Amino acid sequence: MNLRVHRSLLLLLLLSVTLLFIRAIIPETRQIISILFFYIALSEVFNLFTGLTLYVCFGYVAFVALGMYGGGATIKYLLSAPNPPHLGVVLVCSFAVAGALALVLALAVGWISIRLKGAYFAIATIGLNEGLKNLIEGTGIWGGSSGLIIASDLIQAYNYETFIFVTTDLADYLIFAVYVVTI
Repeated sequence: MNLRVHRSLLLLLLLSVTLLFIRAIIPETRQIISILFFYIALSEVFNLFTGLTLYVCFGYVAFVALGMYGGGATIKYLLSAPNPPHLGVVLVCSFAVAGALALVLALAVGWISIRLKGAYFAIATIGLNEGLKNLIEGTGIWGGSSGLIIASDLIQAYNYETFIFVTTDLADYLIFAVYVVTI
């Protein structure tokens, strides 16, 4: 690697550490910094695809949505059991289902749409987003336009402190881990 790349990575590392330091000192910034890390990771993925293939893809919205809904539905299903499993098992299963659903959709759509060129590829991925949105909202699966509400299930199965940990701290750490992997 040349000096320019090292300097950019060092600057990015310094910025990341600074943001984590600010997050630790000022708790009110937790959400905005996590969202910032999420969008940085998303932009890296977008740059990887668009930069190397020169294709403009709008399908990432559908992949994220299907993964999120699939993971949330898995959590809701596992917590509806009379004796819910350990939280770690629930989270690992939900991550596995979320990743598998997004991967299957990406492979299916990619296999069909990669043959398209230029604007036709972009239109096909926009169509994927709209089709998935209409499927979720129109059929009412996974809560329709209201979405999945799993807060009460988590609180009932475990406790309020666990719910807060999973939805704030653990989510922030996982977003940061994805951010680190993408850079």
